[in-house]
Amino acid sequence: MNALPDLPRRNIDELIALYEFEPCIRDVYSEGHSDKTILRWFIDASCSQGKSVGIYPIDEIDVPIEVLNKYGLTSGNRSEVIALCLELEAQLGQDFTRATGVIDKDTDGVFGQAYECSLLLKSDYSCIEMYLFSEKSFGKMLKLAFSNIKYSAEEIVAQLAPVLRELFLTRAANQSLALAAKWIAFDGFISQKNGIIQFQSDNFRRHYLQNGGVWDKRTEFETEIETLRSKLPGDFRLVANGHDAICLLSHFLKSFYKKTKDKDRTAPHVLIHILTCSSEIIEFQEQPMFKRLVERLAATPI
Repeated sequence: MNALPDLPRRNIDELIALYEFEPCIRDVYSEGHSDKTILRWFIDASCSQGKSVGIYPIDEIDVPIEVLNKYGLTSGNRSEVIALCLELEAQLGQDFTRATGVIDKDTDGVFGQAYECSLLLKSDYSCIEMYLFSEKSFGKMLKLAFSNIKYSAEEIVAQLAPVLRELFLTRAANQSLALAAKWIAFDGFISQKNGIIQFQSDNFRRHYLQNGGVWDKRTEFETEIETLRSKLPGDFRLVANGHDAICLLSHFLKSFYKKTKDKDRTAPHVLIHILTCSSEIIEFQEQPMFKRLVERLAATPI
């Protein structure tokens, strides 16, 4: 059977025309497909007519480089969601509620960055995945899917959090200094014994800078990390990269499951689904960003 041809991505002019001629359309734009899955679940459960809301990963929309340049943004999914919302706001007005962009807060809380756009919502934590790490939902996942692990959600978080903070600082310093160093896997710098994680942070950063061809910037890099460290809030969910968190949790859980059939469930791409399925809708509904999303969707009745 021949594969179906890829449909062309919609462009911004088409979206604007659609919103002008179809007053009942409501759309939400996300950074990626995993965010779309969570948003779809939340909206269907929280809005009486949620199924009529379109949710689109930004890679399904054509956001040209000219629009990114117009708003001083670089390429990337997050930047494209921001640029799309800024352009829709410029064309349709600040009171337009039928299109909403949802992005990760990322390092904005540390750098104090803000994009003033009425169509844009930022996660309350550093990324959408961090909503899945509430003590209640995380604990539920451990009891249902990893019942032979005798550590509580709080005890596991205590092991994950320091490593995630160091990884976050590494990413943030790279961004702050505009080094453009490519990320490397951190698994080889992690060891674990009796539920205690050890992270060779200095060795990891040395490899990171050397692989990125910026070893000569190591003094500035370390200085920047210490400067940023003083700005970090206490809650690890505000200073953790979602991909890092899932991979580190996978590494931790894997050590307790030696058989292949048991190890399968610890794979990162499986863990994210187990965490999502263990989440409680009420916890999402209590979060400020998700409350604002419901308000925006309710502002345009069908």
